[in-house]
Amino acid sequence: MKNVAVFGGTGGLGKPISEKLKERFNVITVGSKDVDVTNFKDVKEFFSSNDVDIELNFSGLNYDCFMHKYNEENIHK
Repeated sequence: MKNVAVFGGTGGLGKPISEKLKERFNVITVGSKDVDVTNFKDVKEFFSSNDVDIELNFSGLNYDCFMHKYNEENIHK
């Protein structure tokens, strides 16, 4: 059985999709408390310690400000 890592799989859109995938796959749900997807080292460590066949990304960031107030760092994340 294939292993599926679902980043953002603990809430929003990722949670119901993860539940449906569990019917056919071994699912690893990854939330923001598990892995900081904006940190390359954290992501690399996750893939080094888990056998993943398929990766889905439903993670996102929320900034409570108007678009014109975003700075370059926010945009790169």
